[in-house]
Amino acid sequence: MRRTGLQSVLAIVLMVIAGCGFQLRGTTLFSDNIQVVEIKGIPVNSPLSVELTSALIQNGLTVSTTTAERIIVTILSYDTQRTVLSVGTDAKVNEYELRRQLSFSVSNPQGEQLLTRQVLNASQDFQEDEAVLGREAEQALIESQLQSTLIQQLLRRLAAIQ
Repeated sequence: MRRTGLQSVLAIVLMVIAGCGFQLRGTTLFSDNIQVVEIKGIPVNSPLSVELTSALIQNGLTVSTTTAERIIVTILSYDTQRTVLSVGTDAKVNEYELRRQLSFSVSNPQGEQLLTRQVLNASQDFQEDEAVLGREAEQALIESQLQSTLIQQLLRRLAAIQ
């Protein structure tokens, strides 16, 4: 009897989760028009280019410059900003806001704009504490996470192209 009750509760929980639209993050579905992507505007070996190329490949796209049937993603700007959020009584910074901004456009090989200039933003607060070891590593990790967030946003914008 107890096992049946547990199974019933589990079944109800699963139905509620499925009913609310929850799903694990998987690959992004792209239209049939987008199968090959060319990345312009950033060096091929830059961290942004490497992660973007990897994300495109993981989502089933090909990254190439030679195929005629491709879309061209042009990175117009990629900036990192660090803004002071709070200062302590000793006039030292207690908290920063780390912000990354990515600007891009998408066109076809004929030069027709599929997406005009798009600006993506991601930010996160960062506690500055001189007593903590590894704060530079923590800041680098946060900046990497912000970059990943921007790439996911870019992929969703590409998926919206028909």
